[in-house]
Amino acid sequence: MITTMEEAIEMVQAKDTKERMAGVERLQQLLEHSTKSMSATEVSNLVDASMSLLKDNNFRVSQGALQALAFAASLSGEHLKLHFNALLPAIVERLGDGKQPVRDAARRLLLALMEVSSPTIIVERAGSYAWTHKNWRVREEFARTVASAISLFAATELPFQRLVLPSVLHLLEDSNSNAREAAILCFEEMYHQGGPQFREELQRHNLRPSQLKEINARLEKIEPKMRAFEGMTGHFAPSEIKSSSSLPVIGNKRNSPKTKTVRESSLTAGDNDVTEKPVDPIKVYSEKELVREMDKIAGMLTPEQDWSVRIAAMQKVEGLVFGGAPDYGCFPALLKQLVGPLTVQLSDRRSSIVKQACHLLSLLSKELLGDFEACAELLIPVLFKLVVITVLVIAESADNCIKTMLRNCKVARILPRIVDCAKNDRNAVLRARCCDYALLVLEYWADAPEIQRSADLYEDLIKCCVGDAMSEYFNQILTGVLEVLDDPDSSVRELALAVIVEMLSNQKDTLEDSVETLLEKLLHATKDLVAKVSSEADRCATIVLSQYDPYRCLTVVVPLLVSEDEKTLVTCIGCLTKLVGRLPPEELMAQLPSFLPALFDAFGNQSADVRKTVVFCLVDIYIVLGKAFLPYLGSLSSTQLRLVTIYANRISQARSGASVESKNA
Repeated sequence: MITTMEEAIEMVQAKDTKERMAGVERLQQLLEHSTKSMSATEVSNLVDASMSLLKDNNFRVSQGALQALAFAASLSGEHLKLHFNALLPAIVERLGDGKQPVRDAARRLLLALMEVSSPTIIVERAGSYAWTHKNWRVREEFARTVASAISLFAATELPFQRLVLPSVLHLLEDSNSNAREAAILCFEEMYHQGGPQFREELQRHNLRPSQLKEINARLEKIEPKMRAFEGMTGHFAPSEIKSSSSLPVIGNKRNSPKTKTVRESSLTAGDNDVTEKPVDPIKVYSEKELVREMDKIAGMLTPEQDWSVRIAAMQKVEGLVFGGAPDYGCFPALLKQLVGPLTVQLSDRRSSIVKQACHLLSLLSKELLGDFEACAELLIPVLFKLVVITVLVIAESADNCIKTMLRNCKVARILPRIVDCAKNDRNAVLRARCCDYALLVLEYWADAPEIQRSADLYEDLIKCCVGDAMSEYFNQILTGVLEVLDDPDSSVRELALAVIVEMLSNQKDTLEDSVETLLEKLLHATKDLVAKVSSEADRCATIVLSQYDPYRCLTVVVPLLVSEDEKTLVTCIGCLTKLVGRLPPEELMAQLPSFLPALFDAFGNQSADVRKTVVFCLVDIYIVLGKAFLPYLGSLSSTQLRLVTIYANRISQARSGASVESKNA
């Protein structure tokens, strides 16, 4: 029974078609039910295996590979982005497959990649291959994918005019009727999202009267959402948006030092938390009835409930707010009991759940103001974990939610936590975000005595952030450089490695956060067919292995020791040899079980180069540990053991003038 992804990947590379199909099915199952994030090595191995599977003659194999990659998208974090250059063209090719299930799987994978990365990035990159592809099916299916993306991510997620509209207009002249129909489907979805503004834009593009007549006839049947059409005429004015903040506030117990300003600014701050479907008010007529309703909601927010039930529960809280529940004195205390259940929703992997939770928290902060501070102080640290993840829609929802709460709630007690994260968190994105949050608190609550007493916190923050100013941009630059290591032009790959050399020389501390991803990409580049590229990659990898945390480097190298590729084995065993000399003897002894079994397996490899590299690695371990290492060598043959001890004594004699035995006597 296959229980690991490594075993499944090995199985999908089998020559027998049935065995490959079984491997693909098992790979899907493992990824679908996994809750653990994938490492850079696992993602790289999966992509490498998938590239050949996507070209498989059996359509079920290529379909399964596409589905496996879709499951992997949400588990892979930043690692999958590094493979977009190779992966996106391969997915686009499958949009033209002769089998509809394969085309559907390719479309779903592109949408999954949009969710974890950015719709703009995926449409732009994949579109460079798809819009003018020689296969009409590719052009048709990509247009249908774009229509789905418009529906899923709406105008604020995709700059229509710059990316989509020119290409869709061009597709209207396509020689294939199916491609032309797909173009009109895009127009329908654009109109559904953008409303009359889109229609006005369409009039400016000099379409033939017959085309315009057909399109207008189709659009007449669609009811637009009346949302802003980004990139054309901007957002609707606040007065055109139905907002919960227009409800009257009874009493003044919720006033804050900047109540009016805060409430007005929260409407125009670009939170993007206006839901697509308005929620009807839910009226309750006694505190007892309100308590009963809130208890029901808490029961609906348990992890065991279906996601649609949990969304309905959060919308029910919204309905209670619209129905006047905040006017009951017990409402803030009842909300505090929902902090735990709402934290669970924020930790969900489904973006729709997280978006709804963030929308609800933004609404509550606007309505309750100071009465929501206790809840906000508990929930903002939870949201910190979301602003750094790679699923763009979740990260942006969390960021907007935090900003809305900070505008409406003073949360002075959490300011030290914000400042500490801005100064010391390992993630550069969170450091940058927390600088924004600290400034936002100062902007809205500078008159509050609690904030005035925090002047020393701001002074320390300014000093620290001056040296950190480029961190966010540096990580973006590094991601771009690592991506072009897969460029088909060898001169571009050489240039990327030259940039990495400069980074290693001048940005050592900044690179620390990305050492695993960097080393993984460099090891992959050492297999480059162009000698200059492979040798430069090897030089960069040597610098990383000698200067960065050896334990983090081991997490990349050790999983690769089971590779069947001769060059990969030689390279990774050589890396291990460099690392063992950097570990103290007691730490090296503790690490032996993680890599010795793979090393002994490689000792039996058919390749003489692999066996020779193993010998030198074992020799270096023996020199560090001495006779304490001998019990671990029991599984070696007498010839292999003699070879290791002879070399160890010779090298030790040459280095220090004494053999291993004499040093440990």
